[in-house]
Amino acid sequence: MLDKVKQLRFSFLYFSLAYLCYVLTVIDVHIRTGVFASLLLVAIIIEIGLCIIKSGKKSDFISLLNISVFAYFSYNFLSFIWILKNGYPISIYVEEFSNSILPIVFYFVATIVCSDDDCLKANSDEKNMTDKIYKFFMYSFLVLSILCIILYLWAPQFYCDYLFNMGYISKADASTVHVRMEGFTGSTIISYLAVAAMIVAAKYMYESYEKAGLSKGLAGLSALFIFFFAVVFLANGRAGMVAAILVIVYLNFLVFFSFKFLDKKYLYIELAIIGILIVAMCVATPGIAHKIWARLVSLPGAVGQRSEQWISAINNMPAAWYGQWFGNGLGANGHKAIGIEGAHIVADGGLVKLYCEEGAIGFALYVYIMLVIFRFAFKNLKKYFAEVAIIGTAILMSIGSNIIAFQLCLPIIWFAAGVIGRDVINKNERDK
Repeated sequence: MLDKVKQLRFSFLYFSLAYLCYVLTVIDVHIRTGVFASLLLVAIIIEIGLCIIKSGKKSDFISLLNISVFAYFSYNFLSFIWILKNGYPISIYVEEFSNSILPIVFYFVATIVCSDDDCLKANSDEKNMTDKIYKFFMYSFLVLSILCIILYLWAPQFYCDYLFNMGYISKADASTVHVRMEGFTGSTIISYLAVAAMIVAAKYMYESYEKAGLSKGLAGLSALFIFFFAVVFLANGRAGMVAAILVIVYLNFLVFFSFKFLDKKYLYIELAIIGILIVAMCVATPGIAHKIWARLVSLPGAVGQRSEQWISAINNMPAAWYGQWFGNGLGANGHKAIGIEGAHIVADGGLVKLYCEEGAIGFALYVYIMLVIFRFAFKNLKKYFAEVAIIGTAILMSIGSNIIAFQLCLPIIWFAAGVIGRDVINKNERDK
């Protein structure tokens, strides 16, 4: 037992500890959840550093992709120069860096910690290490989701007051709480984390079926997948609901057409069951069905409304030579800049926000990293289908929300990128 405890690292425990901190805000709303999560990420940086120091293969960590990710991290670290030059307070830079850039350390968790010799001896192989982190994420979010659902359905007055004090709802009563499940983090974060948890559950469903066919383990994982899908709809976020539906379409395409993993008769059975469930919901709870439909069809309109804001923000980037190249500085176009005189906010739209803050250089670095990762992953989609979906849904949802700027969402995104990146690096080493 003691040996197993010794094997636990901050990179494994991050999700459990970070979610627990958010839950504790019910007791005291003044708990600094972002600061606590940032300290955990700093501890992971130390963990990564120790792995590099102890390793006898330091040169293995020096690769074009690793250097590109580190360059992106460093570029954003230096972004305080442009924040100050453009007249913004340094505080918004510090908060934004800890939220949207510090979680990049999880990329190096996958490429370095999960490849460390000492770790591998204690945990059999890097696949087991990777699985351990994915499972810590999935089961930690499962516990968080159950607590969220209980409080969402029960809606006791202390929880209503808590959501009101946190600014999640406009009125501290049960009917307002029931509009959408805000949990302890806000509905947008819950939506994405539930989509990511769906994908991780699907990953293990695929592996379970490969090993044991239609086993009891597969039934349990299928139940988890359905549960996380339900969580997305309880959170009632438009982008999350669309992403969850697209994940199901994506997985069905892979299983029945690309991988040809199952006979197509099972697809027809699945579609029939889904059709029956939709009809049953429309008959039994027409109000809920109408609410979901209204949210889904309102998505194009929401994008259209926000596009004017995006164009305005891009047009109002500094006119000086450095404006388009280096951007406004990290945090200048996020929610933290609201109320600052002269600020041009992108309230919702992570991709446009990223361009406005980081400029052409930072945005190009980010796009390059993602293109390398996706290009490699698509060559072996059967192995990386889950990682592609985790990253792809985050980017898709970031068209109209700030998923790629949320401290709780980014660790699993960058970890998925690192899982692919690790094999990119290994292949390049073999090809030398």
